[in-house]
Amino acid sequence: MASVVVASWDVDGQASASMLMRSGFADTVFFPDVGVYWLEDEWVERLSHYDYIYVVDMHLRRRDISRLTSHSYVYIIDDSKLHPSYRGLKATCVCQEGVSTTYILMEYFGVEPDIDAILGMYHDMGDRVLNNEYWDIFAKYLENMDMGLDDLKRLVRLLNAPMYTGDLMGLYRNVEILMRRLRGFDEESASETLRRVDRYIESLVPLARIDSMVELGYEGEMYVIVDLVKSLVRRFGGRDVLVHDHGFIGGYVSIGAYSGKRDLRPLVKRFLRDDLPTGGDRRFLGLVVEEGVAGRYIDMVRKYILGGDG
Repeated sequence: MASVVVASWDVDGQASASMLMRSGFADTVFFPDVGVYWLEDEWVERLSHYDYIYVVDMHLRRRDISRLTSHSYVYIIDDSKLHPSYRGLKATCVCQEGVSTTYILMEYFGVEPDIDAILGMYHDMGDRVLNNEYWDIFAKYLENMDMGLDDLKRLVRLLNAPMYTGDLMGLYRNVEILMRRLRGFDEESASETLRRVDRYIESLVPLARIDSMVELGYEGEMYVIVDLVKSLVRRFGGRDVLVHDHGFIGGYVSIGAYSGKRDLRPLVKRFLRDDLPTGGDRRFLGLVVEEGVAGRYIDMVRKYILGGDG
């Protein structure tokens, strides 16, 4: 029976796709356009030819999963419990607060630890991976590859490079490279892309407006909203941050927020009940809405962070 992985664009998503394909669970991988947390009609049609669909490291809207389950069985695997309700659908949600999606694949599906599993975990945990129960196995594996923690950190950044520029072909190449245990990886090209990404983020940070919170609206040329929020949090000592990108996805606005004071999960749950493409945790929130209604949602997030109901 034919099967496909629908994957997110960061290293955890890429590595999860590699794990499922390498272990025989899936035949191929599909990436939505970068930043698009839903399925366009043409993508649903393309996916309709598969008996099993694995959605990894991302939560699609309930309506999208419902459309997929009209012709396929769907597994949603993600390291977050904040997700739409998939109750009543022909789907299994393996969604738990965890180390990474690659870790859940090891635990739930019994996929053997490999370099992609380690990369996915390091992407989400950083140096805290040293405290993981699998670390002794990973350490020996890395030693055999003549790699250490600094190499993991560098590779995670390099493998993320296609995501920032919306380079879908680069993401597909990365999955192939992961399945080959990194053989043939063009580090020089990825490094040049990252230098451009870093310069772009540095050019945006000074444009932030500082009042009751740090806020920045811009027309994105790259998909840097998550990294931009983190950069602003570091630059301004952990103050509340609200960022909105009006350019990277045509007709849509991507919203990213951080709060050091308020728990953002109730707001994420409110957006999930409206079946909006959203996600986050206690401190971070991400949301994508149509341009025409973006102002209302930006105001809602701002008001909530500043202590209102949102």
